[in-house]
Amino acid sequence: MDVTAVVLYQGALAYYTVSRQGDGKYVAHLLNYSKGQELEPPQTIHFWNNGRHCSGNIEDDNLMDEIWLAVKDKFKDGDGSDFSATNLMKLYVFI
Repeated sequence: MDVTAVVLYQGALAYYTVSRQGDGKYVAHLLNYSKGQELEPPQTIHFWNNGRHCSGNIEDDNLMDEIWLAVKDKFKDGDGSDFSATNLMKLYVFI
């Protein structure tokens, strides 16, 4: 299952597609960067969440944290579905 993440990178939007690998690891592939190629973010990022922050194959911890924050709820329930039992329960409570 792939999830799209949109994050701010050096003042412009970066679009990544993120997929979950095994062992709590994720891979993000850059789809588009609105500022151009001169300051383009990394094409591929391998990362994992360490609790409050992420670690991975790049030095920019903030970028990995931003990508994680954008996609964590989609992967939290296991299947990435927006309509999992947990989310349906949340909808019911707010109605």
